[in-house]
Amino acid sequence: MNPDYNVEFFRQFILVMNALDNRAARNHVNRMCLAADVPLIESGTAGYLGQVTTIKKGVTECYECHPKPTQRTFPGCTIRNTPSEPIHCIVWAKYLFNQLFGEEDADQEVSPDRADPEAAWEPTEAEARARASNEDGDIKRISTKEWAKSTGYDPVKLFTKDDPSAMDFVTSAANLRMHIFSMNMKSRFDIKSMAGNIIPAIATTNAVIAGLIVLEGLKILSGKIDQCRTIFLNKQPNPRKKLLVPCALDPPNPNCYVCASKPEVTVRLNVHKVTVLTLQDKIVKEKFAMVAPDVQIEDGKGTILISSEEGETEANNHKKLSEFGIRNGSRLQADDFLQDYTLLINILHSEDLGKDVEFEVVGDAPEKVGPKQAEDVAKSITNGSDDGAQPSTSTAQEQDDVLIVDSDEEDSSNNADVSEEERSRKRKLDEKENLSAKRSRLEQKEELDDVIALD
Repeated sequence: MNPDYNVEFFRQFILVMNALDNRAARNHVNRMCLAADVPLIESGTAGYLGQVTTIKKGVTECYECHPKPTQRTFPGCTIRNTPSEPIHCIVWAKYLFNQLFGEEDADQEVSPDRADPEAAWEPTEAEARARASNEDGDIKRISTKEWAKSTGYDPVKLFTKDDPSAMDFVTSAANLRMHIFSMNMKSRFDIKSMAGNIIPAIATTNAVIAGLIVLEGLKILSGKIDQCRTIFLNKQPNPRKKLLVPCALDPPNPNCYVCASKPEVTVRLNVHKVTVLTLQDKIVKEKFAMVAPDVQIEDGKGTILISSEEGETEANNHKKLSEFGIRNGSRLQADDFLQDYTLLINILHSEDLGKDVEFEVVGDAPEKVGPKQAEDVAKSITNGSDDGAQPSTSTAQEQDDVLIVDSDEEDSSNNADVSEEERSRKRKLDEKENLSAKRSRLEQKEELDDVIALD
């Protein structure tokens, strides 16, 4: 992260318009605008769907006020040993690319796991002889990284869908693996969409959202931020026959660990297993999107656990949290100077975490949907699969969100327009004010519910 683009850099703008394609960048700009107290217009598109919203410190909710769906992950043994879907082969090809040309990562191992019973095998004499005669080939394959350096290729660079050479490699490797495991091979376009977790852009959708961004920006520049709205672009008209659905901006979430007056969060983990490196990379940086964190223990001594200065606390990386006296109820203070952001982390020790679960953020789980609500949601979805794991093939979740927001607007927004039917009903009731209360109630019930009440 370039230190030149700090809070002071953002303070020079009257407003910021966002059109980013990844969550990490959105989180960063969101925090910088909050720190600089500059209005942010956040936007996004996903195929035929799109949305625009305004974020203002202390007035509206921020981008991180509500948890976002986590990226789909796959078990390592499935990737390495028993792929059953094309996406497994694509992820394997991405790992292979990083192993050959990037920095080695034990979590991205591509060789079969011999400890897995499904992958266990005993080589025959011919196989052993063939392997022995191929030792030179193995050595050359290990030195591929050095060969890449000699050609001017950046060995630190990891896979990116926008690099044609990297994309060609991943496409070829993924299709070879699909063929080996008897799967239908995919086109380069399909693999790029799945490997980059992207949805092909539609120019018309982008144009509509760009226009809405400008309209919301004009409101802010005119000093009418109270007139700003969150606007959703639907794939199909909603029950009110509208493609564009505006709704009132929501207030800040008091429990948000970013925009609250005193950001605080509780993390459940096993202090005897979690290392300082895991705390730094997977919790503070990945989960809480900090760029250059400094973490200290609130133990009265100000013990520095993690420092943003390179090499200052590397000796702590592989030590367990318990070795620093961290236990159930301990508190850590994480500061990011670049983002002008401070977060208080409460540690909740637990030995009952699920398999392969290193930590959990308390209160981060999505709310459960009741049977009646689930039934209503199911009826509201007319297109797409109910499996949101593949964003390139399903937009059901986004469509569902839009319909729910529209319903909320009708119930809660004071600025919503009154329909012609409702105005007509009110006029009829006003004309009959002199009738008895009983007669009025009966006519109103008949008007609303189409039910005839008999004495």
